[in-house]
Amino acid sequence: MNLDLPRPLHLALDCTPLLEARPTGVARGQRGWIDALLTAPHPIEMTLFVPGSGQVALPPGNLNHVNVHVVRLGPGARFRLTHLPRALGRLRPHLFHSPFLAIPLGTSVPVVATAHEVPEPASILAEGLGRTVRHRAWWAVARRAAQGLVAVSCHTARAARAAGWADRPLRVVHHGLVRTEELEPGALLPRQGPVLAVGTLRRKKGVRMALEAYGRVVADRDPACRPDLVWVGEGAPPARLPGGVRFPGYLPDEEVRALMQCASCLILPSITEGFGLPALEAMAAGCPVVVSAAGALPEVVGRAGWVVPRNAPGAWEEVLNRVLAGGPEVERRIRRGRKRAGRFNRARVAGRLLRLYAEVIQGLSS
Repeated sequence: MNLDLPRPLHLALDCTPLLEARPTGVARGQRGWIDALLTAPHPIEMTLFVPGSGQVALPPGNLNHVNVHVVRLGPGARFRLTHLPRALGRLRPHLFHSPFLAIPLGTSVPVVATAHEVPEPASILAEGLGRTVRHRAWWAVARRAAQGLVAVSCHTARAARAAGWADRPLRVVHHGLVRTEELEPGALLPRQGPVLAVGTLRRKKGVRMALEAYGRVVADRDPACRPDLVWVGEGAPPARLPGGVRFPGYLPDEEVRALMQCASCLILPSITEGFGLPALEAMAAGCPVVVSAAGALPEVVGRAGWVVPRNAPGAWEEVLNRVLAGGPEVERRIRRGRKRAGRFNRARVAGRLLRLYAEVIQGLSS
């Protein structure tokens, strides 16, 4: 990788997500990015800023050419308002990268923000008023003060450009699932497990639509042949649930992977998604994937999954019945899914991140 970057590149990161005991998609995505950078051929010195004294969940990586330092700062609102700018002023890294739109202000260090989703008025339907207002405020700050932007999907990148990001570097950097050599082709396994959904029970995830579609699918089936619906994720489930529906709450990654390896299919009926990491993980596990035609989900699954209108229970019923019936079409899409998952590898992630960093640093020095 021939890049015009300092050797080593001193990179500072806001690693607040790595403190999560129950990691969200943002946390898992950042771990993948850090692992990609740890294994990149370009030498990097990495400073990870975290608020407070919690345990930092670092990814395993090849540290032979990488110096990694964890710096703990004061917790709370002052972490980004005062502690981070002061620490950056002392350490003077070449670049600071935030995993969010929220960035430190008042620093002369070049800053790269990350856009998972760009809020718009329609976001109120999916996220609620309070969350949308906060995201819009963060976006306004990042658009004004960040020197570079990472978008986690082409969908998010288009939204960022439409919302005013026009004159500074922007790169699409998907979540990196695997190192290329780790993705095994695997055998096609019998699919007799539950219909699986993975995600928090926020409004945007489409829980009620999923329950309606599932109810239609199982209504005329013999009870002995009805697959359960298992929705893994934190949050309060609906008060009344039809038979066969389970909300076990958060489960560790290894248990989710085991479910994906036996599930009849994974569904993501979201109203919107900035990326959709469970779909990628399911494809890598050889699990059929059905997603809504919303946000970046069609971009992630391509022709390897089924893309269904997001608020059409009848269409979901039809597709789920086809998937549960199995057959050659399902097997073809499982194979396509494994192949597609291999494209979202960490070598590609590292290359795109380092190219963005080079654009930012070169642009400021020119």
